Amino acid sequence: MATTFHADAYRLDAQPAPAPVTVAPASAAPSPPPGTPAGWLPDPNGIPDTLRYWDGSAWTQHFAQRS
Repeated sequence: MATTFHADAYRLDAQPAPAPVTVAPASAAPSPPPGTPAGWLPDPNGIPDTLRYWDGSAWTQHFAQRS
């Protein structure tokens, strides 16, 4: 007896996707003062308990939850 493999039964995306978070594009977020070194800073869009990475010249799309 042959076994049939159903690829859809093993899809990694079978779980519902989390709700999307809307954030301003890096170019639209207010910049920190000139000369601010690269690092994790409070989110410029005011998202509570969230940090965003400043690369020294622009905001990146990298976020982290404040612990």
